[in-house]
Amino acid sequence: MYWTGVPLLQVKRVKRKWKARYKYRHNRVEKDDGKVIHVEKTKESSSLVGLKIVLVVVVVVVVVVVVVVVVVVVVVVVVVVVVRYKSRRWVELRLCSPSLTY
Repeated sequence: MYWTGVPLLQVKRVKRKWKARYKYRHNRVEKDDGKVIHVEKTKESSSLVGLKIVLVVVVVVVVVVVVVVVVVVVVVVVVVVVVRYKSRRWVELRLCSPSLTY
C-alpha cells in the first residue's frame, strides 16, 4: 500500500492503462482512404527523435554562444567609452586649472 492508502496493484494497473493509451495515440497512422491503423514505432522514427534532440542541443548551444558574444561586446564598448570619457575629462581639467599645470 502507498501512504495515500491506494493499493499498489491498483496504481500499477492505472499506470499500465495510461501507457497503453499513450502508445495507442502515438502509433496512429492515417491511410489515404481515411482509415486509421495502428503500427508500432519503427527504428527510423526513434532515430528521428535522436536527431531532434541533437538539433535542439545544437540550437541551444548556438543561442548561448551568441548571447555570450553580445554581452562581451557590450561590456567592451562600455569600458572603452568610459575610459575615453574619463581620460578626456582629466585632460580638460588639467588644461583648465592653473594649479595642476606644470
